Amino acid sequence: MSEPINLFWTGGWDSSYRLFHLLLVEERTVQPYYVIDSSRKSLQREFQALDQMKRRLAQQHPAARRRLRPMQIVALTDIPPHRQISDMYLRLKARTDLSGQYRWLARFAHHAGLDDVELCLTNLPPSEGGELRELMLPDLVGEGHDCRLREPLSEPDLAIFRYFRFPTIHQTKLQMEEAAIAHGFRDLLALSWFCLAPVRGLPCGRCYPCGLALASGRKYDYPFATDRRSFAWWWRLSQRIEHAFWKPETAETRR
Repeated sequence: MSEPINLFWTGGWDSSYRLFHLLLVEERTVQPYYVIDSSRKSLQREFQALDQMKRRLAQQHPAARRRLRPMQIVALTDIPPHRQISDMYLRLKARTDLSGQYRWLARFAHHAGLDDVELCLTNLPPSEGGELRELMLPDLVGEGHDCRLREPLSEPDLAIFRYFRFPTIHQTKLQMEEAAIAHGFRDLLALSWFCLAPVRGLPCGRCYPCGLALASGRKYDYPFATDRRSFAWWWRLSQRIEHAFWKPETAETRR
């Protein structure tokens, strides 16, 4: 019997696609992990999506549901700080648009002794959220679960990602959608959730994941809270402004 695949599963499109592909297509056992950030406005909605997907999976594919292990949940505040990881993150953040979650996911993996947990990045152009992928490409080897950073690294600070595997980094969201349709689990993906700041239960259209969803060109499973015709323009502008005015964190705020 093969070892379970460790996966960060947030209830979003990318990680949910990977989960269902592992369970239904590859017929693998999956150990999901979730790190709780209590400040996230979308926390309740994410757990609702996770529960809905698990219940639908059990109804449609009971054997696959049995291969999904109980989710391991850890609070962000319980993850010990790691100075070297923080320093690498801050140097990368000064050069590219890097989400703060990568710092604490790396800290968690280090603390948990994981070096093969899947992290679902996707194929996006740098102008639409793919700056990190562009930076990592020269140092990536392998495909699927075997996709990881090589040694030695040409960019030493990318060592913050040495704990992870990148099974979806060569796929676009549209390619994921096509594969989900071909393998019969597109309806399960429709239950996923991506917005960080829902408005009246709908995706806000202005947070980073909403911008990625809009830039991807895939079909929408949800109506949005505001006029989506201006989403892509607003999001790209906000990202440029944030990156232009971002300032390095101080020692007091570094973890």
